[in-house]
Amino acid sequence: MGCGIYTIIRMKTSHTNWRVEDEDNSSNFGCFFIIGVVILGFLVYYGTIYVHTVIFATYKYSWIVYLSFAIVIALTFLTKASSFFVACLLFLSNAAFLSLIYTYIIEAFKNTDYMTFVSNANGLMFMKYALIFVPYIAIATPLFNKDNR
Repeated sequence: MGCGIYTIIRMKTSHTNWRVEDEDNSSNFGCFFIIGVVILGFLVYYGTIYVHTVIFATYKYSWIVYLSFAIVIALTFLTKASSFFVACLLFLSNAAFLSLIYTYIIEAFKNTDYMTFVSNANGLMFMKYALIFVPYIAIATPLFNKDNR
């Protein structure tokens, strides 16, 4: 029968008409579920590598993050927060700043610097902190940019 990806189509005849009937494909869902889980596993694995690459870049170039954050805050005050472009820059600089703060959070929990953590961490440790990072950025960045008028 196979995995259901290739269906067997049978032609049945009656007196004057032709009908195309599909075979019972009850195994399709199970096969596609397994393939989906495997693809999701690869996405999570490679996504965690990407997340730690972003975190590492903010840690390595922290002076750029601090400088851009200060410049964007100054631009926000100069434009009196009326420019949409400056608001977008503020959102991006806050996301970078919060990513840098996340490295300090990891350092506090692991009682070591981030470079030592990266060199000594295994795959599950990467996944754990990357999966914590995604909701952290998704929640903290909009809260950090919230307008309190």
